[in-house]
Amino acid sequence: MKNNMLKVLVVLALGAVILIPGIAGASTTIYTDEAAFQSALASGYYLENFATLDPYTDLGITVSFGPVNGFSYDAYAANDLYSGPESNVNLSTFYNTDPILITFTGSPVYAFGGQFFTVAADGSDATGTTTIYVTYVIDTIPVTIPVVYNNDDDLRPFLGIISSDALTSVSIASEQLGPDDTQWPAVDNFYVGLAAVPVPPTVLLLGSGLLGLVGWRRFRKSF
Repeated sequence: MKNNMLKVLVVLALGAVILIPGIAGASTTIYTDEAAFQSALASGYYLENFATLDPYTDLGITVSFGPVNGFSYDAYAANDLYSGPESNVNLSTFYNTDPILITFTGSPVYAFGGQFFTVAADGSDATGTTTIYVTYVIDTIPVTIPVVYNNDDDLRPFLGIISSDALTSVSIASEQLGPDDTQWPAVDNFYVGLAAVPVPPTVLLLGSGLLGLVGWRRFRKSF
């Protein structure tokens, strides 16, 4: 019975959409499939692939992006941001212990998403398995979702959030469990925008703790 229940939970958590409880009256939908997330967005969103950044460059403490379709944001890292390799430029940090903080500065943002992963010192995708902590702020309340990245899967994990209330910021931090603690937090293909259909104020829900449980089980199995 326990094994069957666990299988059900795993299938639900790894699906394209997970609904989580209201936060201070807000409701949030989590997407783990990029295509499903994109189809749920209203037209006129802003997708940034960071291709205009010079590769292998110390970008300074703050870099501004946009406005595109009215959306803009500032990316910040305490000890400078860093761009990835020419073959696939991404946004990372100069010190692996620093998170990337993204603060929305333009039109109100109700949806964000992206590929969240870790990179090595040269900006290329890191080897091994680590957990990336994506924290978004809604109604002044931070909500953290763990995302497991395993380079052996050859697939950068996607996380998308659509909220019934405006989002103010997002941060991306690495758990630092990679080989020799050399895994820098990174983001690529970052979306900001609005939902095509507003998230309802109340929904039948599956807690975000379930997503963390599945991520933790995958993480433990990798060692």
